[in-house]
Amino acid sequence: MLEAQTLTQALRVQKIEIVRTSSPKQTDTTQRWKLTLRHIDSGTEVPTRIEFSRRGLSGETVVESADAAIIRGYRLYPVIVQHYSAPAAFAQKVSALALREQVQARDLFDLTLLLDAGGAERPLPVEAARHLAAATENAMAIDRDAFVGHVLAYLEPEYQSHYGSREAWERLQEDVVVALTGLQP
Repeated sequence: MLEAQTLTQALRVQKIEIVRTSSPKQTDTTQRWKLTLRHIDSGTEVPTRIEFSRRGLSGETVVESADAAIIRGYRLYPVIVQHYSAPAAFAQKVSALALREQVQARDLFDLTLLLDAGGAERPLPVEAARHLAAATENAMAIDRDAFVGHVLAYLEPEYQSHYGSREAWERLQEDVVVALTGLQP
């Protein structure tokens, strides 16, 4: 309860309030909260997800400031966070795409972002390299409707227009498949 009050107070200082929350997801591997935040002055609402992994760290991590554009966009104070490096996150997403019981369009989209960030370094860790064929197959199996419903709907409007066309979807999917195929031994 104290953590919720602390978060509420920290947001209030930034003229942000929590307007809606969903039931938290608490599993053996994940803690997740979905919130809708509203900037008090403008009334702009922003869907937000806070997620923590309970899996422990497996891969290279870095400690750095959150992206300056995000900090400016939401008029926040700089935040220093520990997170996985792009190559470590890429390797984890390859495994996630290959191993999930239900393939997720968000994994394909995350791989696109990580490719753009230079995350596809060679050689891949052995664990991820072992899953490249399955990840490639699953990437080809994701349909556009899943992407539209589970990813596109949550992007900022300018990104929705960028990724919204069928051609953009096909290019995104092809880029990931080509990258994954190129990493296979």
